[in-house]
Amino acid sequence: MKFNSNLYQATLELASRLPKGSVRARKALFRLWRSNPSWDPWLLNDDGIYRLFYLQGSPQADTWWLEGKIHSATSTDLKYWQDTGVALAASDQNPWEAGRMLAGCALKENGTYYLFYSAAGPGAEFLNEGIGLATSTDGVHWQRHSTTELIKPSAQNPWYSHLSVPWVAMNTTIFHGVTLMWFGMLRRGATICTFLQPLKLPVVFIAAV
Repeated sequence: MKFNSNLYQATLELASRLPKGSVRARKALFRLWRSNPSWDPWLLNDDGIYRLFYLQGSPQADTWWLEGKIHSATSTDLKYWQDTGVALAASDQNPWEAGRMLAGCALKENGTYYLFYSAAGPGAEFLNEGIGLATSTDGVHWQRHSTTELIKPSAQNPWYSHLSVPWVAMNTTIFHGVTLMWFGMLRRGATICTFLQPLKLPVVFIAAV
């Protein structure tokens, strides 16, 4: 995994210590990052095993973030990481997520791992993001819950024109046993806000305002 690379760590240390004018070091670090672009991490503390999820793009793509996949890794000390491969990639079988995968959140409930994520279709649909769900019994191998999104953009509702980055609190005492989802939204191409969305788990996933 590149974060364990001595070259990556040394370049990062150098870039952090040199003054703001250290253009060459920063460019070198960016070139190293660009050779295997990764971004938007999120973390699950699984009883002392830290499960890292992050987006990884293709260095061959003209625009690296247009081909994101969700990768994962584990660590026990938050310093050294074991790569566990691709958690989820775009699916040609599901048009709404056939273009690219985006950020999400992960949690564990009653022995089952839940990975909520945002994704988009190909071509002109690359900004038309919906929110989906995958589950796992080991935190490494994932199965999609459905071929359709849990929540999708709606032309009839301007607040549902663009959805991204879900965060879920599942069956918590503070919310009286109700599972809640927060996610970012873009309204008319201008404003990002936060929205509260209750979901029914674990059998049927129905979005309700």
